[in-house]
Amino acid sequence: MKVLVDTSLLLLCAERGRDYLALIEDKLGEKLIYYVPSTVLRELERLRMEGGKRGRAANVAWEIAGGLQTVEAGDAGADRSLGLLAIRHGMAVATVDRALARRLRGMGVKVIMVDRSGSPRVLG
Repeated sequence: MKVLVDTSLLLLCAERGRDYLALIEDKLGEKLIYYVPSTVLRELERLRMEGGKRGRAANVAWEIAGGLQTVEAGDAGADRSLGLLAIRHGMAVATVDRALARRLRGMGVKVIMVDRSGSPRVLG
């Protein structure tokens, strides 16, 4: 399955020092191909510039994202681009953002929701 990764999940990986992407694969029992939209990379770049704890986490998240395939997302915001790309390419979205997950589900997008304990659930 092809999966777009949201900023919130990359930041969680960075903050907790855990590879939630591998954990999702293990728990779902299938090989996933992860993609990071260019809009997510721009959002991480902006967060990196803020400095402090959040900026340091964004630096680590940026490194994690560097190991994923990038997909061009145009000029839409990060959240909007996730929905548009998911629909256009038939991809799922992995996130920890509940509000985003609800919006995506409303658009008919399959969502892999990771709760704060790290347990993934597939919605849709």
